[in-house]
Amino acid sequence: VAGETFTSKLLKEVARLEEQGGHFPDLAPILDYFQAAFDQEDAKKMGRIAPKPGDSEELEEAKAGMKRLAREMADYLKEQKEHFGCEVKYWGTGKNRFQLEVPVSKIKKASREYELASGTKVVKRYVTQETREFLERQVSAELQEEQAVVEHQRKIFQKFSQHAGTWQKAIVCLSLLDCLASLATYSKGVEDGCFP
Repeated sequence: VAGETFTSKLLKEVARLEEQGGHFPDLAPILDYFQAAFDQEDAKKMGRIAPKPGDSEELEEAKAGMKRLAREMADYLKEQKEHFGCEVKYWGTGKNRFQLEVPVSKIKKASREYELASGTKVVKRYVTQETREFLERQVSAELQEEQAVVEHQRKIFQKFSQHAGTWQKAIVCLSLLDCLASLATYSKGVEDGCFP
């Protein structure tokens, strides 16, 4: 502790770093590593520790695969707009993603390769071999991305656990400091008294 003025041996031991003759471990190098290992704000928002760009080859692969897929899907959608001669868009969520939504007035152009999946009075939604493949590839890339994030998080937790002894030393010192501070605060508030 910089500028310490207390004389208590116990207080000095728990407040000084180990290299200064105390018991408190130097946490700076460990904390610096964890500060740089992942995006702190993103972890708070998302509730998970995701790798930074370039930290995970598997994650980069998954993201690159999703970008390629997005381009292919855009090209395919453009082809479908030309085929039907109208605005066609992808519709759906989860396992029903990437259905082609076509206005009812244009469904006559839907051949056998278009399988009716759902619809309303205004639009019909179709799946094709291509949209099924898009869904499979998207789900696969999302799974690969999730596994890469989980693996990175596991490595961070493992690194944290490697320092268990250091964390324990710091906790013991902080606990003792907290206890001593509480006792000091209490004794300061007692004006006159006699305690056995």
